[in-house]
Amino acid sequence: EIIAKIRSETPDFCLNGVTDEIDLWNKFLDVIEEREVGSQDMTIAEDLVPMAAKLAREGLNQDDRTFMVNPPLSRSLKRLISWGIILAENENNRWFRFRHEKLQDFLYSRDAAERRLLPSQLKGEIKEYRTRNIIVWMDQIYRRISPTYHKRFTRELFLGEVDNG
Repeated sequence: EIIAKIRSETPDFCLNGVTDEIDLWNKFLDVIEEREVGSQDMTIAEDLVPMAAKLAREGLNQDDRTFMVNPPLSRSLKRLISWGIILAENENNRWFRFRHEKLQDFLYSRDAAERRLLPSQLKGEIKEYRTRNIIVWMDQIYRRISPTYHKRFTRELFLGEVDNG
């Protein structure tokens, strides 16, 4: 479904460059950002993925992965709904969920890696039982973007050693 969405939005997309799920989700987010820049106010386009990451975090703190949004819905939220990233959970459009839990986990993990969070810091942001999937994503993301930080991350994860350097 995600590949079909990418292909429909960018017909010249070549799957040869996708080596793993990180590539796939990043490409999906790139397509969304590119399309939004062309069709919307630049601030909405720039806010879309960070807003989705914030909502992912909120949902990870609920047992049912939902999050509440107070009306009126912002243009960015309406765009996330339009893209099918989030769905209304009930008829009054106040409770939402991510269409794909993997995307929810990935969005939060990518944001957490950009902020250079360590495993111990995750417990302060999301429910502890949700950290398993997040740690798996962050391990892959750190391995790709920062081998040095990946070492710090895995050292704390496996040895419980916090490297403050």
